[in-house]
Amino acid sequence: MYMQRILSRLFLITILFPISIINSSMSWAKAPTAKTVLWEISGNGLKRPSYLLGTRHVGCAKRLALSPEQSQILEKVEQVYLELDRKELEQSKNIPKATQKKTKVAGLREKLTTSQYQFVEDYFGKRELDSLSSSGIDVFSLYVKVSFETARKVYERFCPNSLTSKEDIITKAATDRRLPILGLETRKERLDIFSSSAAVSNNEVDVLLESVREANSIDSDSILAEPRFQEFIRQDEQYFYQDISKGGKKISNDPDDVRRHKLWLPRILKVMVEKPALFAFGAAHLGGNEGLIAMLESQGYNLKPVFSDLKSKGSNSDSRAKEYHEAGQRDSESSENLDALNNYDQAINIWERNGSKDGSLAQAYYDRGLLKMNYFCGFKSALADLNKAISLNSNYRLAYFHRGLLRLEKLHDYQGALLDFNKVISLDPDQKLGSSYYYYRGILKGDHLNDPKGALIDFNIHLARYPQEVESLVLRGVLKYTKLGDQSGGIADLRRAALLSRNKGDKEGLNRALTALKAINVREIP
Repeated sequence: MYMQRILSRLFLITILFPISIINSSMSWAKAPTAKTVLWEISGNGLKRPSYLLGTRHVGCAKRLALSPEQSQILEKVEQVYLELDRKELEQSKNIPKATQKKTKVAGLREKLTTSQYQFVEDYFGKRELDSLSSSGIDVFSLYVKVSFETARKVYERFCPNSLTSKEDIITKAATDRRLPILGLETRKERLDIFSSSAAVSNNEVDVLLESVREANSIDSDSILAEPRFQEFIRQDEQYFYQDISKGGKKISNDPDDVRRHKLWLPRILKVMVEKPALFAFGAAHLGGNEGLIAMLESQGYNLKPVFSDLKSKGSNSDSRAKEYHEAGQRDSESSENLDALNNYDQAINIWERNGSKDGSLAQAYYDRGLLKMNYFCGFKSALADLNKAISLNSNYRLAYFHRGLLRLEKLHDYQGALLDFNKVISLDPDQKLGSSYYYYRGILKGDHLNDPKGALIDFNIHLARYPQEVESLVLRGVLKYTKLGDQSGGIADLRRAALLSRNKGDKEGLNRALTALKAINVREIP
């Protein structure tokens, strides 16, 4: 509960960084049926309506693009208010450091024990952490840095090179329309609220260490990262489809957020009377008994949900499912991975509702499984999809093969992987799909099943078809030398791998072969 509260309220730090990448639990007090992040404010003497827009502070550019309704509202209003005036933020960045007031804060070495510092150093590296420490960075700012990097790595899988914030998109659109862009609070006001929170200051070391543990799991593609990826996906889908209600399961009403709402409210009331405005802020500020919607309603204003057309209302026909499936494949090819995931979901849902049992549904499960496996660390979920594909098509060779890879590389289910590789080989005795499964079965037998002779047979089969594949030569050479007592044969394979790599200009392959030769004290190739 404590960690949820900390992570939820840390969206406050957007003042300190252009984009704040923190996990926010969307939880409010009431649960009306209306679900949208866009609300119209009218009544109570207003001549023209103003609007509230709940934003996602970070995400993929395509998926955070303005909806038609949001674009239309920017044509109706005369000013835009974000949480913070961005001009003020830019000005604060440009103030020479020598003239900025400095507040003495405890440094990393003062706040962290020796073992804690070592743990964080293992993540950053000694040189970088020492540099950050000597620059005076505090524990909480270091947490922000780790969280930002974690989220960036996650979103690079979702949508490479398109990380942005809704605020950036709104700012650009408002600037194009020559609308003034202002802020509901000043930098100092937000920092004063934030710095007064004892919860963060008293537990900031725990928050930092937890963020580093999470970052390590993301970095290593560990199965432990799957819940984190699923949370990013869940939040993205909610925001993308404008499908966030102003209520939800009650966890807490953060007192700092309530203080900010009470700061914003009189300013919103004054601004609306002067001229219509769009107020855009994190969606978590919309709901709850002390959220902005409830506060404005208590002042006598009418709050009306404005719904988006982003959520598809297409038919449930098989042809519609096919369109979704094909769109998912195109999105996957262009690395629009969240769009691909959504389209696969839509296709599968329609086919399942229609009771389809043909190959199209099996392929959709297979495609979605590979997407989860390769981009979302969704290893358990990917396994479920590949299992489903195989249950629909018991001869699905590629599904067996990739399930074997998943079991080998991520789930460490070596007996299960062996069964899958055996099955796909039995289904493709003539190697029409190639012989990569022999290569991977060789690795499985040699490294995990204590079957070096079986591994040698598989590498021989693979190299008979691909005699110049350096990686297989290296693996077979090491296997012969270390486990089969064939030292001359092992050296010959490694030297051939080095020679092929050099001739092809394959620096990585050459280095791998030479490293193996050096490990057994063999001279390099001429």
